[in-house]
Amino acid sequence: MFAGQEVLFSLMEIAIALAGFSAIVVSVRHRIQRAWTASDSDFFSGMIVHSICAALFSLLPTLLHSFTLDLTTSIQIAAPIMGVQILAHSIYIIRLPTTPTFTRIPLGVGTLVGASQFLVLGDVLPERSFAIYVAGVCWHLFHAGMLFVLLTKTTPSGDHASTPD
Repeated sequence: MFAGQEVLFSLMEIAIALAGFSAIVVSVRHRIQRAWTASDSDFFSGMIVHSICAALFSLLPTLLHSFTLDLTTSIQIAAPIMGVQILAHSIYIIRLPTTPTFTRIPLGVGTLVGASQFLVLGDVLPERSFAIYVAGVCWHLFHAGMLFVLLTKTTPSGDHASTPD
């Protein structure tokens, strides 16, 4: 067991809990409202994807650590993998026609988080490599939580309540 592994396991538990909450949302929403809008479907699938990614990327350094003797090497392998995933996911979401304009700004931040994962290569910031990696996992958790809130903030008619009256 390496230092920081507890942090990653805790983040993985949070990600699994968010994925579990999504099942509750599906069952409640199915009873209240039969048809989902395209945005509802995107929010739900995004919540699942971000939860699964957070769980997988929380576990990846531990799996890699079993093949390498050094935690730094494990993080140097895992961080660029997560960086590529975050960048590809951000570009995909920005290009979706159902992506609201107000969510494109956080996706720009996500692009920066994805790009920052490459800072652990070549020992650019060796003392911060674990923190940079955890920031990427937390980015996934933040978006899973944000999509959960957006999915639950709908009126019975299906209109999203983005601003209070």
